[in-house]
Amino acid sequence: PDRVLPALAPRTANWGAVDGGQLLDVARKSVVVYACCSYLADAVAESPIRVYRTAGGERKEVPDHRCRQVLASPNPHMSEAEFLALLVMAMGMQGYAVVEKVRSAAGLPVEL
Repeated sequence: PDRVLPALAPRTANWGAVDGGQLLDVARKSVVVYACCSYLADAVAESPIRVYRTAGGERKEVPDHRCRQVLASPNPHMSEAEFLALLVMAMGMQGYAVVEKVRSAAGLPVEL
């Protein structure tokens, strides 16, 4: 327990402070850690993500925005909910997650 506190002190995961990675391996195998990460991932995946544009101090939803389209269908292998759940699980278990943006020949984002 004493070795966990430095990793959590900044209120964000900092696994560089963990000695040797053994503690991280234990956390990844913990049923409680997995349950908490799953609960959070499910909550995020069920929440609607909307894109807004502010004009003249007024916020207006833009359902056909490119960002919204890419999030709705992030790639051919997973749905929006699956993508978000996987992203949150990776963040919870590793402390960070990486998303690669794939662009079309015209430079537009088409996949995550």
